[in-house]
Amino acid sequence: MREVLFVTPGFPASEDDDQCLPFIQAYVHRLAELHGAQHVRVLATQYPFRRGSYRWHGVEVQACGGANRRWMKPVIWLRALREGTRWLRKQRADVVHSFWLGECAWIASRLARAQGVRHVLTLLGQDARDERNWWRAVKGKGARVVALSDRHGDEFARMSGQRPDAIVPFGIDTRVASTSAQRDIDLLFAGSLIPVKRPELFIEVVRRVLAKRQVRVLMCGSRIPAGNRYVDDLVERTGLSGVVEVTGDLPRAQVLERMARSRVLVHTSRYESQGYVFNEALMQGMRIVSFPVGIARPGGRWCVVEGMDDVERMAQEVLEALEKPLDAAVELPHVVDDTVLAYERLYDR
Repeated sequence: MREVLFVTPGFPASEDDDQCLPFIQAYVHRLAELHGAQHVRVLATQYPFRRGSYRWHGVEVQACGGANRRWMKPVIWLRALREGTRWLRKQRADVVHSFWLGECAWIASRLARAQGVRHVLTLLGQDARDERNWWRAVKGKGARVVALSDRHGDEFARMSGQRPDAIVPFGIDTRVASTSAQRDIDLLFAGSLIPVKRPELFIEVVRRVLAKRQVRVLMCGSRIPAGNRYVDDLVERTGLSGVVEVTGDLPRAQVLERMARSRVLVHTSRYESQGYVFNEALMQGMRIVSFPVGIARPGGRWCVVEGMDDVERMAQEVLEALEKPLDAAVELPHVVDDTVLAYERLYDR
C-alpha cells in the first residue's frame, strides 16, 4: 500500500460528522479500511474550525483551523506547509493527494515537489473553470489531474487546453443506506439553496406538475448565507406553502431517510462536476429527472432533459416518472470500492 497524504480544505471534525464532504470521507474511510489507517494522513486547512490533531477512524488528521477567515489565509497556507513538511520528514509519503484546484492544490504541489513524490489533484467543482487562476500556480508542477465526469473533464480542457489524466467519479458506500416502509414524498429537491442549483426553476416545475396532479414536495439543503429566506419567500409568493416543505440543512442521515421515502429526485442544477446526490438517490431507489450535468445519463430510473432551460419538458418527464412503479432493484453506477481501485492505479502509475 502506498503512503498517502491528503490535503483538503475540510474534513469531518469527528466520526459523527456526516455532513462534511461525504464523498471524500467515504473514500478516505474505505481506503483506510482496506489498507490500514496507518498509511493514510489528512491535512485540513480550513475545517474543523479549531487547530490541532485528532484521530478519525484511526486516520491521523491535522487541522490547521483556518475557519475560512480571508485575512488568515496566508498564515494558514504557511502553517499547512510547515505541518505537511514535518509529517513528511517523520514518515515519507509516496503520494500527496489534493482536493480542489485552489489553495490545497498549491500547498500539495509544493510539498510533493520538495519531497520528490507524486501529486494527484482532484478537481471537485467549478474549480475546473479556474475562476481564480489557480491553474497558473499549479500547472507545470507535474500533477496528475483527475475530473469527476466526462463533462467535468471537458470544462477543465476548455480552461487549460489539456485533458485530465483520469476520470474518477466518487462512489458511494452502501452501508449508509436508509430504509422506509412507504414513499410518501413525491418530489424531492436535495442540494444547497443557491443560484447554481436553480431552486426557483424547481418551484416552477412543481407549479406545472400541480396543474395535472396533487403532489407532496420536499426541499432540503443549506440556506446560504445562513438564514437566507429567498426560497421560503418564493414558495409563499407562488402559493405553494401547503405543498412544498422547505427543511433547510439536515444531517446527511436524515436526508438519506427522506430519499428512502421519496419517489423522484428533480435536479434543476445548471452545473455539476459529478452530482454525488445522483448516487445517493439511486441507492435509495428513487427515480431521477435532471438536466445533462455531471454523470447524468438516461436509462433505467433516470430521465435526462437535454434543453437546459426546458421547464415544460422537465415537468412532463416528472409527471411520467410519477406514473411508473418503483421496484426493489437498486442501480448504482459508482460504488466506493471502484473509486479506491481507480486511485490505487493512479498512485502506482
